[in-house]
Amino acid sequence: MSLAVYIARTLIQNKLHSLALNHLNVRVHSRSIFIYSTENEEPAEAYRAAMTLLPHNMFLLSIANHRGKWQPLPYVGTAPELLDVLTNKLAFALVRWS
Repeated sequence: MSLAVYIARTLIQNKLHSLALNHLNVRVHSRSIFIYSTENEEPAEAYRAAMTLLPHNMFLLSIANHRGKWQPLPYVGTAPELLDVLTNKLAFALVRWS
């Protein structure tokens, strides 16, 4: 497992919480970072977005559609760059559902 993934995970979690997106959490699995929500204190987790590590510490951004299927997006960059895209241009993917 890459140290870059774990560093990016911490950066993402801190940034999301600084934006008051406290319903979102971040998890690492293999070479991917998953952003998921827990809504209304339900135990079920809903995946929102993923960043998959590519060579040279670059990531590919994907978002989950309303059925939980992953949709890769044409965004590749560093974790901070993709987080900026996600929290601005694609903010709809992170909003609280309820």
